[in-house]
Amino acid sequence: GHRCTGAKVNGQLVSLDYKLQNGDIVEVITSKVANGPSRDWLKLVRTPQAKAKIRQWFKKERREESIARGKETLEKEIRKLEFEPHELLSGAPLQAVLERFGFNALDDLFAAVGYGGINSHQVVTRLQEEYRRVNPSYERKNDLPEIKPRLPKKHSSHGVRVKGVDDLLVRLSHCCNPVPGDQIVGYITRGRGVSIHRLNCPNVAFLSDPERLIEVSWDETRPASFEADVELEAMDRPGLLGDVMSVLGDTRTRINAVNARTTKNKVAIINLRLEIKDLDDLKAIINRLGGIRDVFSVERVTPV
Repeated sequence: GHRCTGAKVNGQLVSLDYKLQNGDIVEVITSKVANGPSRDWLKLVRTPQAKAKIRQWFKKERREESIARGKETLEKEIRKLEFEPHELLSGAPLQAVLERFGFNALDDLFAAVGYGGINSHQVVTRLQEEYRRVNPSYERKNDLPEIKPRLPKKHSSHGVRVKGVDDLLVRLSHCCNPVPGDQIVGYITRGRGVSIHRLNCPNVAFLSDPERLIEVSWDETRPASFEADVELEAMDRPGLLGDVMSVLGDTRTRINAVNARTTKNKVAIINLRLEIKDLDDLKAIINRLGGIRDVFSVERVTPV
């Protein structure tokens, strides 16, 4: 099975996801070199036993690769919750989670996440719960920036004013890229000032500790531009990307990143990271893009 490179059905080459019919004659094409299964096979095989065998192979043969992938995945999810990885991946929280999932060491946990044996979100959620349990007042004095009421300045960092607070580090969260016009909320992080989220940002649900949320608002003396992510869907055709670029040129919109791909159904998906002035500016650009021939959807999206 691990040497499989393809298959023939009734003498004809077929893809590995080919659905067999009664009476079909199958010839499995193998290689002398055992390269092992592909991760895509997990989407193709039907029986739990086959999936377990594939996962077992990755667990045994590619442990180091799985450890690195799992570590990267968990650390990324942890940072989304405004923690540093070492805070959750050490001490009592880690030990409790290792025991809960039956692992002996941190590398075992990384490997399981890396090869798909356990869901990373499930692990991080449990780590956060354990951290809160062993640190019931985890807003430790040294973790929080000292906040003293002052007169507001005429200018505030990133065009955001924190109610009743001055000289406080402010940063716009990349998970939702808020822009002027969005409803926003501030979250006091440990050592990194206040992170600004859109009120409907999915991550706010994980940050909703009442003592860390703080009222913020857009400052009239804000910077000239902000980033926003837009996804456009259209029927694929020659010249489509050129038409999109033409509209953005006409509106004098700066493009910081662009990625285009086409699905098997010939639907073109174009992701754009744009510099805009505010929410009204973004809405106007989306309306212009929606007027391009063959475009059937243009939406603001959350960065991946």
